[in-house]
Formats: sequence, structure tokens, C-alpha cells
Amino acid sequence: MRILRSIVLALLFIAGVFVASANVQLVELVIVPDTGIASFPAKIAIELPLFLIVIVALGAGVLLGGLAAVLEQVRLRTGLRRARKERDHAVEEHGKADALLDGARAEAEGLRAQVTELSSELVVARGGADEPMSPFVEPEDEHVDRALDDRSTVVQDEDYSHDEPPSRND
Repeated sequence: MRILRSIVLALLFIAGVFVASANVQLVELVIVPDTGIASFPAKIAIELPLFLIVIVALGAGVLLGGLAAVLEQVRLRTGLRRARKERDHAVEEHGKADALLDGARAEAEGLRAQVTELSSELVVARGGADEPMSPFVEPEDEHVDRALDDRSTVVQDEDYSHDEPPSRND
């Protein structure tokens, strides 16, 4: 790829030399035209070879394009720097949140242990079984199961087929 680029640049340079040698005639470059205004009574112009004007114009275009590219790169780098700072801040906040969550989990575990201990003391104080009942497990009581079953059958047995919704007073 480098060799191909070097060959193309050499061919362009040779073509430029041929164009420049063919356009050596002088051209008048008017900087300020003759307007007839009192502050500029005469026009300002210089005579230069045509190839020099073309080369200067191309060089100015390259410089302006390079300046635009540099300004765009500065804008992008500034945005990247800002995004990295925001990312670092978010990572820091995430670490703080993780620490708070770990603390809350540890506190919850400690409270759960206290509740289990107090529950076992309550069972022992009431003269109950040797094994304490965990407050986090729903008791297996047939009265509770029957009440739940009765409540679900009541809901299923109600008739909502009439046009008006049931009133709250019923």
C-alpha cells in the first residue's frame, strides 16, 4: 500500500510540474477593485504567475481543512474526556451503592437472627416444643387453609353476570 501511495504521489508531482511549466504567464490578481470610494481611490492589484496563485490557493485549502480537522478532533476529545469523567463518577456511585446494599443485607441478616432468637425464646417461655418456629415460614394450620379455601369459593360463587356492577353496600 505504501508503494502504491508513493507512486501516485510521484505521478501527481510530475503532473503538477508540467502544469506549472505550461502556466508561467503573469496574471493580475486584484485585491481591492476600483470602486470609486474616496477612501480607496485606486485599485490594488499584483501580477503573479498563474501556477503560483493555484499553488497558494491549494495550500490555503489544505491548511483550512487541516484546521477544521484539528478543531473537530479537539471537540471529540473533550467529549470523550467528559464521558470518561461521567463513567468514573457512575462507577464510584455504583461502588457506594454496593457498599450500602451489603450493609443493608448484613443488617437484615442480623435482624433475622434476632427475630429467630426471640421467637425461640417465646416458644420456650410458653412451654412449647424444643424446636423454635421460624417467623418467616407460614404455619401449616388446617384452619388457615380451610379459611383460604372458603374465601376462594365465595369469590367463585358470586354472580357478576348482571348489567350493573355490584354495589359496595351489598
